[in-house]
Amino acid sequence: MAHRFGSPIAPPSLLIAVALVMPHVVAAAESDDETPSCAASLPATVSVARDLQRYVASMLAASSTFRAQCSRIAHAQSLITLIRVDPALAERSYRARTWFGRTPAGVLVARVHISLRTSPVEWIAHELEHVVEQLEGLSLPALAADRQGVWLSGEKMFETTRAIEAGRRVAAETQQAARRDRRHDTFVE
Repeated sequence: MAHRFGSPIAPPSLLIAVALVMPHVVAAAESDDETPSCAASLPATVSVARDLQRYVASMLAASSTFRAQCSRIAHAQSLITLIRVDPALAERSYRARTWFGRTPAGVLVARVHISLRTSPVEWIAHELEHVVEQLEGLSLPALAADRQGVWLSGEKMFETTRAIEAGRRVAAETQQAARRDRRHDTFVE
């Protein structure tokens, strides 16, 4: 629901995760495939917690908006996105958050934390839109100062109209596909 700019010094656990995912970043950058596809799976530089994988699979299958987000992320150079469940968010007023930081090598790392308090579909898409905003080089503090669809939602945390709309659109597309699938289910007991 909000994102925070992190410290430029990565904690040891993050450096280990980056070391594990970094070969995928290099392979993706060196690939001859100019148009990475996100129709069936996430980009190799996106790691999703097991508890969230079934939601992400349904989002990929049902939502063109989510696939467009993934495609934009797949084309990014030097980006790693880690999507994890955060039980501590159950006590917060928001359901998701993202911290951004850079490794000493300059790799942008987005650490997305999601609550399972409600369906995480909207919140995953919402937070990935914040990742796309950063890839586009948006200055959220400047946009907030100009009141251009961005505002400070907490200490060093920004919210955007764009991320809210993207999350809602992905949730609606996913729900519509689920309803359509139920209507076409002809199994009778």
